[in-house]
Amino acid sequence: MELAVAVLRIILLFLIAFGSASISFTMTYTSIFKWFRDLLSKVHPKVEELVHCPWCFNHWVTIVILFVAEIDLLPLTNYTVINFLFTLFVLTSISGLIHYVLLRAYEPVAKLAAARHLEKLRSKQSEQ
Repeated sequence: MELAVAVLRIILLFLIAFGSASISFTMTYTSIFKWFRDLLSKVHPKVEELVHCPWCFNHWVTIVILFVAEIDLLPLTNYTVINFLFTLFVLTSISGLIHYVLLRAYEPVAKLAAARHLEKLRSKQSEQ
């Protein structure tokens, strides 16, 4: 029975990491949230860096998930703060691997978007 509970906890951690990676990747890379990134980029240079970095943004997404959801922290020590930080960094590390896969999968889409953007700039320059 304990093994089944441990396996379920590991699966839950991976699901949380997938969700967190998906949220942070979507918010920092995709065109649907460009307006959000543009808005926050005006606040401060560090905020601009945050909203364009899936790794950085993922830390904050994971922190929110850990505070909002009733997730058992990884029991490393008797100190809740250390367990919280350890769980945060484990989830962020798993999400980092997921980000790598997402970035490789999204790369052709990003190249097409960049090519379209360059074409628009060239057509504007030729009109002037």
